[in-house]
Amino acid sequence: MREICRVLVFDGDKFRETTVSDIDDIYRELDITTFDVVSRTIHGETYDIYVDDEGLLQANPRVTALDATLNPALVGNLMFARHDGAGNMQSLSDNDIKWIKRAEIRVVNMDDGKESNCIWLI
Repeated sequence: MREICRVLVFDGDKFRETTVSDIDDIYRELDITTFDVVSRTIHGETYDIYVDDEGLLQANPRVTALDATLNPALVGNLMFARHDGAGNMQSLSDNDIKWIKRAEIRVVNMDDGKESNCIWLI
């Protein structure tokens, strides 16, 4: 990836738009050392989500995306993007960003009753 791509990062508290142009940018923006890319649907559109591959191994992992299907929940910081037919990262459009942001919900932790932000993947 050498092209500058417009992406959306969700850190569990808020969204922020940023740009990335190489793999080091992904690591830096997500503050991680390994990542995986999963495809999920939000409001009928499919997006690539870059997620910490070791997120569940962290102490007290924080769920940041829930899925209405049998896909596992995602934890930690998330980066949303598109891809072309060859798997190369592509920028999000204004409409993509609007739809992804609309998927944010408030959830309550059943253990301690604390509320947090989460993305609902439907």
